[in-house]
Amino acid sequence: MRFLHGCIATGLIVSAAAVSVATATSADASVSKSYCNQRSYKTVVRTYTRGSKHLPLRCGTSTWGFKHITHRWNATFDKTIALTIARGEVVTDLQGDGGTAIYALFNNKCVELFRIIYNGGALHGKSLRPQGIITAYYRSGSAVAPNTLHAPRYRTDCPVHQGI
Repeated sequence: MRFLHGCIATGLIVSAAAVSVATATSADASVSKSYCNQRSYKTVVRTYTRGSKHLPLRCGTSTWGFKHITHRWNATFDKTIALTIARGEVVTDLQGDGGTAIYALFNNKCVELFRIIYNGGALHGKSLRPQGIITAYYRSGSAVAPNTLHAPRYRTDCPVHQGI
């Protein structure tokens, strides 16, 4: 991962990595939206991989984790998180939003399609480690079409703009 000062950070180039994704329809996500009801914020909902790294999505709260993104959750969203972590840009998070890394997915014209804020450190600097995925969301008003999830049209040499 690279660490650059200023408002643009450029991620490292990633070779094509295999993306392990379930073949569910967009209405049938791998985990139901109610999965975290009555579960601890520490509970791991899903684990995504990038090489040898394993990044958890925990139940969390209304401000981070699965409970924070439940209103967007479906199979396509789940697959897009997996794709972005496995094949997107990764840079050090300089925004001061509690994250340690940003994972971003770009189309072939360097338009950012999807972003994940991840905290590999401890929650509030002292407890649960790693906190995991804080949030994930579509950028540029674009959703990633489910049938293009394995398309080779994603770029890994685009700048990741950060509001710092």
